[in-house]
Amino acid sequence: GPKLQPAPLTGKLRDETGDRLTPTHTRRHGRQLRYYVSNRLISGGPDPRGWRLPAPALEKLVAELIADHIEKRDRAHRLCSTPDLRGINGIQRHLRALTQHLKNGAPNLLETLLSTGTLSSKAITLTLVSEAFAAKLGLNPEDLDPAALTIEAPFALRRRGIEARLIAGDHRPEPDQTLLRALAHAHQWVDDLKQGKPLTRIATATPHSDSYVRTRAQLAFLSPKIQRAILDGSQPAELTLERIIRKPIPLDWALQEQIYGFA
Repeated sequence: GPKLQPAPLTGKLRDETGDRLTPTHTRRHGRQLRYYVSNRLISGGPDPRGWRLPAPALEKLVAELIADHIEKRDRAHRLCSTPDLRGINGIQRHLRALTQHLKNGAPNLLETLLSTGTLSSKAITLTLVSEAFAAKLGLNPEDLDPAALTIEAPFALRRRGIEARLIAGDHRPEPDQTLLRALAHAHQWVDDLKQGKPLTRIATATPHSDSYVRTRAQLAFLSPKIQRAILDGSQPAELTLERIIRKPIPLDWALQEQIYGFA
């Protein structure tokens, strides 16, 4: 069979219950898809709090978090325990090479550098191997500021259907373009209706039916809080357009916020 891709985070990460994240893979349409899953999902069946994360995305995210952390600590002169060590043996050159390498995807580098990590639904914490990290910078482990070995970043898992998107650190959530477009159309249609344009005429100007326009125009009546969240992409990940229009939208804002997961 095809060679299995390495899984550099094997044995290093745990979820918030302390369960180890274990590599696994499935085949879909002839492609091998890799995941890290909470071990109990393999051994004990379903658990809604178990994690199933796409491996390439998680590896990329961990590598980028480490790279960002190293760059930030370096800019603040907080990598070494004595700041004047920074100038010696071209640490800057090593540092740039290391962060580039991480950002370009280097599985064996992740395996060497990362000691342990914990994921919760809100944060990710990573610990680096001091010997390996120091060696990559051309330093002795005792030259490193011990605090530079720990990384903490906000973390979010956004589900869209079965696909999980990982967001960590400073990476802004991406607005859901489908939902944004639908919201913009809704406002346009409601303005037209307010100006006395019949629904049928509004629909005729679109490729859609009357009922399509009627259903989606309701989006203009979502609470300001929900609309702001849709604009900046911070709405609950499972709040898709399909989910909103499946049932009539209540006019009560507090009720909307409760139903759509904002309460």
